[in-house]
Order: sequence, then structure tokens, then C-alpha cells
Amino acid sequence: MKLSSQELQEIINGNQVGSEWPFMGGTPDDVEVHLRMIMQSLNASYGIEVDGEFDHYGSGYASYVHLFCKRPKDASTYQRDGRKWTDGIAVYLSRLAPVAVLGAETRTVFNRGSSHGFLDANSIDSLPDETWSEEKTIIESILVEEGYELASGDEMKAPLPFDSTIKSAFDDKSVFDAIFYWED
Repeated sequence: MKLSSQELQEIINGNQVGSEWPFMGGTPDDVEVHLRMIMQSLNASYGIEVDGEFDHYGSGYASYVHLFCKRPKDASTYQRDGRKWTDGIAVYLSRLAPVAVLGAETRTVFNRGSSHGFLDANSIDSLPDETWSEEKTIIESILVEEGYELASGDEMKAPLPFDSTIKSAFDDKSVFDAIFYWED
């Protein structure tokens, strides 16, 4: 992933960067349409069902869309401690640059609600277990085909090359935090 300091600062400021449409020349609405098309492509692929969080977690602003990719027909769901657990792969698609990351996520459903995890720079490239490599390959190929670059955990863990304030619910000052932030 090759983003300049200036591009990272633009992303922190909420501005789109990129050399291809919809990031160059498109509106935020164009990007949202593009992101929904990516989710449709993932859902149409063999062996993956996808849920997407497009509503900024219900408050504030998220610089990314959070997708949860699971195996179809509850094949990755199990019961434990009175709860329904579902393993899958979280995919974060930036709304501001053609950059994506992915990693393992588990979601739970219980009597009074549900919960899901968040990726951080340390969980990028992780899988629920080794049997998920085929799904990861499918996801990666669709994202690349749609113009997204997959960033590695090492790239995302790198400290920002400048001082900045990121309006985020998270605390770090890494490249990950500059691209994938959530203002609550």
C-alpha cells in the first residue's frame, strides 16, 4: 500500500483520495453505491454470505464500511453457554480510499442482544481457523477485482509519519487509525 503523508492527512480530514473513480471525481454517494456493489459481488460468490454495516454503527461517522463474511446456512454457527456464536471474516472497506483490510471476527447472539468485534492493526490477516483460507482467497480476489488494495497488518501497524489528531473512538496513532476511524 502506497499512500503519501498528504493522502493520509486528507483521509484523516474526511476527504477521498485515489486515482480511479469513484474516489477520484466521484461523490461520497458514488462511493457508497460502489461499496454496496462490492457487497453484492461477495454475496454472489460461492460459499459466502455477507452482512454489511453501512449506517456508521448507528451514530457518528465511520470512515469505512464493516462487512461480515460467514459461511452460508449457519455452517459457521454454533451454540455455547446459551449463546449463538458465528465465526467469520470481517472486511473493512475504506469510504475514503481504495484500501481494505480483513481479519477474523466472531459474532454472538444472546437473550438480550448481540455483539460483534472490531478489527485493529494486530488482527489483520487473521482467520477464525485454517479452514477459512478458501473464503479468504475468494474475498481477496473480489476486492482486488473491484479496485481495492489489501493492506497488510505490518503496513497498518506503522506509526503515522507526522503528528495528527484523529477524531476517533480508538486511541492509536497508526496508519490503520488514519484510514479506518470511527467518530462516535
